[in-house]
Amino acid sequence: MENQDTIKKYEDLLRQYNIVNQIAKTVASTLDLNKLLRIILTGVTLGDGFGFNRAFLFLIDREQKNLIGRMAIGPGSEEEAWRIWGEIQQKNYSLEEFLSSEKVEGEGQYTTLDEKIKKIVIPIIPEKVISKCLEDGIPRNVDLAGEQKQFEINYFNNYFITDKNLIDKELSDYIDYPKFL
Repeated sequence: MENQDTIKKYEDLLRQYNIVNQIAKTVASTLDLNKLLRIILTGVTLGDGFGFNRAFLFLIDREQKNLIGRMAIGPGSEEEAWRIWGEIQQKNYSLEEFLSSEKVEGEGQYTTLDEKIKKIVIPIIPEKVISKCLEDGIPRNVDLAGEQKQFEINYFNNYFITDKNLIDKELSDYIDYPKFL
């Protein structure tokens, strides 16, 4: 049993390494910033490589002390998620095929999720969760549904936030848990 778990972990790591490697190769093929960002976000959301179905990119406005939504990849609704997942499964895209397809060409590929994220401006308030993450570089996993197991909470050592009261008011307003904006 322990050997199977170890093998599974190594297989997952290898798959993730291959995804990062393919993203790096594809990124090297363009100088268009929007396309580069879209390739990276698509790479981490395609299939089950990293386990994400959506990715958001926020940039820091240091003068205004805000995070500003720049780009998003992924479905904007549950129906769209099922449609996209079905298409990927049916066509059996490899990451390389998908990244080199017209689906990642950039302009004109905006989704409702992308539009929503671009409208978000989150103030960076000292001593709040976002500010702490930016200062120390330590990610905090937000689980407002409280579905994480005790083992996982202990693993993250106090960086696993399950109490909605500890989440910045500004951030919790943008989270429409459990699934879709």
